[in-house]
Amino acid sequence: MDPKSATGSLHVTHDEVLSFAEATGDASPLHVDASYARCTPFGEPVAHGLLCLLKVLAEAPPLTGRTLAALRARFVGPVLPGQSYVWEVETAAPEGEDGAIGLSIRVVDGRRTLIEGEADFVRGELRAAPPKAARPKAATESAVTPFEELAVGAVHGGAYRPDWQALRSLGAELCLPDHGVGVEHLAVLGWSSHLAGMEAPGRAAMISGYEMTCDDAAGRKGFTGRAEITDVDERFRTVRLAGEVLVGRLEAHVRLRTVVRREAVPRPPAN
Repeated sequence: MDPKSATGSLHVTHDEVLSFAEATGDASPLHVDASYARCTPFGEPVAHGLLCLLKVLAEAPPLTGRTLAALRARFVGPVLPGQSYVWEVETAAPEGEDGAIGLSIRVVDGRRTLIEGEADFVRGELRAAPPKAARPKAATESAVTPFEELAVGAVHGGAYRPDWQALRSLGAELCLPDHGVGVEHLAVLGWSSHLAGMEAPGRAAMISGYEMTCDDAAGRKGFTGRAEITDVDERFRTVRLAGEVLVGRLEAHVRLRTVVRREAVPRPPAN
């Protein structure tokens, strides 16, 4: 069977960016502080890349009885809140014993591709948040780490704890459970966004590549996450991280590629 195609308009609002920042803890000033963002090459706040992916998945055709198994994406250009873009999704026919369904995703601005990715779904049921979950814990300020101090082998992400109530609300607002994305998935995505934007590399970072694979984990767990810097490229100012998250009955393996901007030096006030 040939893939089925769908397309539509992607419009991310400022309120959605703030809601995502609150739910995930990724309150990097690049996303939420207009004064800071004005001093960047973008001139205004930029929507979180993972929020944009979730918005596209939420607007694609529903996937009943499926659960997200893998997500891969490349972020080429920024999505600015308040502007309209076009999303395109191709859905492949189910394959294999688990009835896997693959989605190919693109977000474009005219002829320019901003985001491209793939999502795989298998038969399965979404699960609720772990019982007796720990209190939410996230960084209160985005890290400002000189690029030269980002070292291979450094470990990050271990202190983060999701805000389950906020994640459930985010999922409900976007109708994500109807599209195979549950609160466990949102916890992993939130941890990933917080890791890059608030911890390592921190304030000057933008996610340029993302991979997440999900498997069932034995037993019932709360939430633990750990990531390690695996590569620092001074030529292109990129940092790669690899991590693992255990949440509820889900085990996720994550790989992140980030680009670290050179931040503008504030000009001294005129006399």
